[in-house]
Amino acid sequence: MRLLGFGRRSSDEYEPVPLTPVVAEALRRARIEIDELVRRGAVSRRDVLRSAAASAAVLSALAACTNEERAATNGRSSTLPTSSPGGTFDTPASRTTSSTSAATVIDPEAATTVLDTPLPGGMIVDVQLHFLDEQRNADGGFGAGFPQADCPRGSVAACFALEAFLDLVFDQSQTHVGVLSGLPIADRTSALALDIMDQARVTLADSEAGTGTGSGSGAGGGGRRLLLQAPVFPATGELAAVLDAMSHDAATYPVAAWKTYTHAPGAFRLDDERGAAMLARAVELDRPIVAVHKGLSGEDPAASPVDVGPAARDHPEARIVVYHSGWETSSPEGPYDPTRALGEQRGVDRLIGSLAAEGIGPGANVYAELGSTWFNLAHDLDAAAHVLGKLLVNLGPDRILWGTDSIWYGSPQPQIDAFRTFSISEEYQERFGYPALTDAVKVRILGSNAVELYGL
Repeated sequence: MRLLGFGRRSSDEYEPVPLTPVVAEALRRARIEIDELVRRGAVSRRDVLRSAAASAAVLSALAACTNEERAATNGRSSTLPTSSPGGTFDTPASRTTSSTSAATVIDPEAATTVLDTPLPGGMIVDVQLHFLDEQRNADGGFGAGFPQADCPRGSVAACFALEAFLDLVFDQSQTHVGVLSGLPIADRTSALALDIMDQARVTLADSEAGTGTGSGSGAGGGGRRLLLQAPVFPATGELAAVLDAMSHDAATYPVAAWKTYTHAPGAFRLDDERGAAMLARAVELDRPIVAVHKGLSGEDPAASPVDVGPAARDHPEARIVVYHSGWETSSPEGPYDPTRALGEQRGVDRLIGSLAAEGIGPGANVYAELGSTWFNLAHDLDAAAHVLGKLLVNLGPDRILWGTDSIWYGSPQPQIDAFRTFSISEEYQERFGYPALTDAVKVRILGSNAVELYGL
C-alpha cells in the first residue's frame, strides 16, 4: 500500500513510537478521503491504495491536522515554541474543505503528475535495504515485529522473501539503486548473510538482462542496481580472524561497503582498538565505506554516535555512514544547543556534538543516513524539520543519504512521497537558521550523494 503510517509500527529492533492523537485523526480522515476516491472513481480499492492519490490523502491530512493542533494550542502550550509547525507536506489537492471529516479533496490526476514524475536530474538510491531468505527464515523468527509481517503473502517468511523485496522496492517504488545491509547477527548463515545478498544481486541483474534493460546498460547496470554491504563484527572472536574474514569477503564478493553494529552482538567503539583496526582494514582493501548502526537502541550507550567524531578524525580516508543519524525514539528533537556538554546531548545531537568536538564539518568523511528515522519523523513535522535542518547545517546537503530500512515497512514509496513533498517552514528557517529543503537539495539527498559516494 502507498500509505505512510497505516498498520502497526512496531519493530524487531526498537520500541515503536505510539501514534499521537494528531496522527490517529489524520489517518481517520485519510481513510474517509480514500473511501471517497473509490466511490468517485472506476478503479478498485486495491488500485487506489497503491496510487499517488492515496499517498497524497495521507500526507495532506497529516499536514492539516498538525496545523489545526497548532492553531488550537497557540499561546497556551509551553511545548510548542512556534506559531506554526516546523514543516509541512506540499501535496496536490483540488480544493480544501471546511469539513471536519476530511482535510482535502484529492485530485488523482494532480497527485500522479506531482508524485509520479521524477525530480529533474536525479535518481533515487536507497542505501539501507533488507530482505530475509525464505528458507533460512522459514520459522519467521526474524521480522515478525515489523509492519511488513502483516502482508497478504501467507507467512512471515514469504512477506520478507526475495520475491517480495524485488517487487516492493523495484516495481512498487521509484528506487533505482539499492544497498543491501546486513543484520546484527554474526552467524554467516543468517537470513541476510553475504552469500544471500549476492544471490539477490545476481537474480535482479539476470532478470533485467532478460528484458533488455539489465546487466549491461544504464545506471546500476552490470549487477549494480543492488550493492552489497558485508557484515563485520569486530567484537566477536579474535580480531585477527575478523580482519581476515574482511579480506576474504572482499576477494570473494563484489563488496561495496561494510556494515557493523557497535552494540550487538558484541559491544565495541569505532575509536577503540577493534574499531580502529576494522576501519584501517576497510581502507586498506579499498572498500573505505563503513556503515554503522547508531541510535534506535533504547539509549544503549554502546550505540551512541559519540565515537564517530574521533574515529573520523583518526581515519580521514574512511567514509563513515551513520545509519539512523543517531536518532532515538525516546529523545525529543529540537534545535541543537552547542553549549550542552556532549555527555548531556541526546538523539541526533550526540552525532552533531561528536563531530563538532573534533572540528569535523560539512563535506568531511561522515554521512548521516535516514533509514527508519525518516519513517518515524514524518509523523512529527516539528521533529522532522529540526532533524533535517540540523543535519543540513552541521553536515551539509552533500553528506545526507537516503535510506528507508525497507522492506521492514513495506514499499519505500510512501517514504519517498513524504520526503519529496516535505518543506521546512520559513519560520524555522529564520528562527533556527535552517536552510530551505529545495528540490536541488532533495535530489542530492535522494540519490546524488550516494551516486558520488559509491562511484555509480
